[in-house]
Amino acid sequence: MSYLRNYDYELAISDFNRALEDNKDNNLSLKEFVFYLHLRGEANRRIWEKTQSDENMKKALKDYDYGISLNREDPYPYYGRAELYMAIGDKQQALINLERALFYFERDSNEKSNVKMVREKIQKLKPK
Repeated sequence: MSYLRNYDYELAISDFNRALEDNKDNNLSLKEFVFYLHLRGEANRRIWEKTQSDENMKKALKDYDYGISLNREDPYPYYGRAELYMAIGDKQQALINLERALFYFERDSNEKSNVKMVREKIQKLKPK
């Protein structure tokens, strides 16, 4: 994750690929696996934001969709997908995904900062 924090998205993707591929022995919990998918999607989304590469956009969306298909109650892939839709300019899909992320973040008392952040993003996107 340090590569992601340092804006080195290609190395971040490489690390996340390794972590996901090394999971053949199921060393990662489902929650961890889905979170790595979310992070790899985030790295691809950020590359897309810089390059407008359709390939990176599709990879990001694929990771978010796969994460959701594995665990529909995990808020992170919904949040990542919302971020991608906001970057694309699809406010309606962004709002739908933010609301789903909020629903699942609100179920976890450890996610208060994410609840606040998502609520603020929803307010900015909602028509006045």
